[in-house]
Amino acid sequence: MRSLARVLSSATSMAFVIALAPNVASAQGPSMAPASSAIRSHSSGFFIGLGYEGDASQVNQTGSPMESGNGGGLVLGYGFSPKWSMYGEGSGATMNTVDGGTYSLAHVDLGVRRHFRTGPNVVVPFIQFGLSARAVSQTIDGSNVTGSGGGLSAGAGLNAHFTPSFAFSAEATWAFGNFDNWQVDNSTVSTDALNVLTTRVHVGVVWFPGA
Repeated sequence: MRSLARVLSSATSMAFVIALAPNVASAQGPSMAPASSAIRSHSSGFFIGLGYEGDASQVNQTGSPMESGNGGGLVLGYGFSPKWSMYGEGSGATMNTVDGGTYSLAHVDLGVRRHFRTGPNVVVPFIQFGLSARAVSQTIDGSNVTGSGGGLSAGAGLNAHFTPSFAFSAEATWAFGNFDNWQVDNSTVSTDALNVLTTRVHVGVVWFPGA
């Protein structure tokens, strides 16, 4: 009889543990959610970026040399969704000519940027494309010579996030088109248009304050 009493006592204890187990699991459930759902990057809303640029310029003619220089750039944009943004970008650089001189090169771009893998990922690649306005300025024999023109731009880059709102940013952008408006000391001159390819490599930081 004593053996039967011990068996019944053990069975009662096991039934109590089994009945209690679902409640314990339910209480511990929220703490066991996968960490992969954490938000590590952000690309919606307003953003601003600032950085250093290395520029290159080459006239699309046989034998034309490539000229290079450096400067800085500013990016402003707004993300309508985690994937799609409008952006405006302005930059200026001092370029070195092959004969030892210098001239100024400026860009103003307006376009669309497409972000990839935003949210659970730290590194967010992007591509962008849009319209580009460019201008050059140089002092030659005491006269100020300027040239300007419009074209198209395309580029690609990535944001590597330290926090969801703040990231290291790097991009390369190519602009295509003609310099077809030339002036000497504010007087328009008639000359052939120059088809020029310009390249910019931008390295800096970007901030999404709404993250």
